[in-house]
Parts: sequence; C-alpha cells; structure tokens
Amino acid sequence: MATGGKQDIRMMMIWAVVFCASILAYLYLPKNMHVLVASCIGGVIGMLWKENTTQDDPTINKHIEAQD
Repeated sequence: MATGGKQDIRMMMIWAVVFCASILAYLYLPKNMHVLVASCIGGVIGMLWKENTTQDDPTINKHIEAQD
C-alpha cells in the first residue's frame, strides 16, 4: 500500500510522522493503541496538508499549454 500510491514529499513526510508516532505509541501506550494513534495522526496530517491541485502542478500546466 505504501508503494502503490503517489510518491511525493507530502506522502513521504506523512508516512515518516506516522511511523514515529506509531513507535512511540507502541512503547508508551496500552496494547494495540499504536494502530489507532497512527491512523488518527495520518488522517489529521493528510487533512491539514492538502495535495497540489492541477493548477499547482507544473507538469500538467506544461501539457495543457502544449495542447493550445
């Protein structure tokens, strides 16, 4: 699942933060709480750090300009 999607800096940072949060939760919280903590942290970061839209993506803009 981690390698099947987009591989940009946004996704790599989300996965890195989730990994760290999951390890800390595994070490310091009750059993199986690391799963809940990791999913909540990943969801919140993904919600706050929005993806680039097509207007912000220079590769798509070049493709659109080439068609005109």
